[in-house]
Amino acid sequence: MKKAKPECIAYVGIDIAKGKADAALLLVYPDRSRKDQMRRKRIKVEFTKSSVEDFRRTILSYTDEQCTRIVYAMEDTGIYYRTFYTYLSSLAGEKEQILILKPSYVNSWCKLHQRSKSDPLDAQSIAQIIAYERDFKTVSPSFVHEKRDYSEVKSETHRYHQVKKMETQESTRLIGMADIHCPELTKVLGTGMTFLKVLAVYPSTYDIIHADNLELLELVQKASKNHFGQKKVDELIAACKDSLSQTEPTESDRRIIRDLVEHLMALRASLVASKARLHELGQKLPGYQALLSMPGFGPVTATTVLAEVMDIGRFKSADALIAYAGLDPVNKRSGSSVHTEGQISRNGSRYLRHAVVIAAEFARRHNPVLARLFERLKAGQKKRHFLALVAVANKLLRYIYSILKNEKEYFVINFKDLLKLTEETRITFSQNITTEIPEQNLRAVYHYEDEFGDIHPFVYTVRYSSQTTMESV
Repeated sequence: MKKAKPECIAYVGIDIAKGKADAALLLVYPDRSRKDQMRRKRIKVEFTKSSVEDFRRTILSYTDEQCTRIVYAMEDTGIYYRTFYTYLSSLAGEKEQILILKPSYVNSWCKLHQRSKSDPLDAQSIAQIIAYERDFKTVSPSFVHEKRDYSEVKSETHRYHQVKKMETQESTRLIGMADIHCPELTKVLGTGMTFLKVLAVYPSTYDIIHADNLELLELVQKASKNHFGQKKVDELIAACKDSLSQTEPTESDRRIIRDLVEHLMALRASLVASKARLHELGQKLPGYQALLSMPGFGPVTATTVLAEVMDIGRFKSADALIAYAGLDPVNKRSGSSVHTEGQISRNGSRYLRHAVVIAAEFARRHNPVLARLFERLKAGQKKRHFLALVAVANKLLRYIYSILKNEKEYFVINFKDLLKLTEETRITFSQNITTEIPEQNLRAVYHYEDEFGDIHPFVYTVRYSSQTTMESV
């Protein structure tokens, strides 16, 4: 009597690169009747339909009816694996499964086992991980949850942040050039639009000193929309004449400064247009208006949060959302010599993390509850500033989770939270807000709950400086 073939499981490790992949096939026999075999150490795959179909046929050719499962696994490699994962998923049969592994786990495993680094070896390592390890970390591919509206907003927010980064870099370069050739200009006019337009025409102290007074006055008035006049021009000329930087610049320096000004103005115009576009797209998304009702959130931060979170049902709890933002704490303790606190994992979406931290910096000044939390954790120590800010950001994420999960219309500062504050802080809060909102109001409208449970919209009547907190206003 012929002996029946033993059952096996096929594990396929896939190492993704740009436009191609390397795969390895490992056959594992759970009953140990046969020795596990790395049947194919390298299978090359191009990112085309025909190549992916050939790859799947190759895998199936090594399996038969005794193969109970086929498990594919690849790393979460940003944008590169998306199309491959999507098309392979559409081809997969009932007994085929596709896993996405965390790259950090795969890297740690390879270091632990002292594996050399190459695409074919990485594919073999991935196959062995899913075959023999029981605690490997998988992730859900975020793009699977993307709907068209969210995908569009996500692309727009990513582009906004990319342009904003370029704008910051170009602004730093321009101010550096201005500090060399015309340091008085930033002292007298600041670094706004008037500064840019004057610098485009007169890129140095030498040029300002030798400029026609009437032409300079007309330029300053037009650039500042008549906010500055003859007095400011006289102040600028006097400062330039007293400057140590009166050497005539080279034509190359003049060209570079004007090129930087032109590029910077174009980037700022792009940011304004992008912000308007984000507001337009955000109004189509559920939860957008509710996020705008939270201190610290504007069109950019609100749309960034919604684009990165997408379906709030993906997260089982607020803690899961915090971990996705990479703001979950990572503490290291070992004996008495190693004691590290206040660090964050920085896993997940960096765009979500950046948006929430920026919102937290504003919210700690404008939300009395969060202001108190920040002051308590900071305890007057500068080195604890970031630790306290992360705590505020985590609290904001809990608010966001509650708002989106429960589909709330707007965020409310609860009366029970206000009761926990000191009497001085409550008095300061009530003195700096008004519930009488004018029809032509341009300020953000927030909401708080009184002792009877009634909700009142309000606006702040004071403008906070960068150093002001609710404790000291």
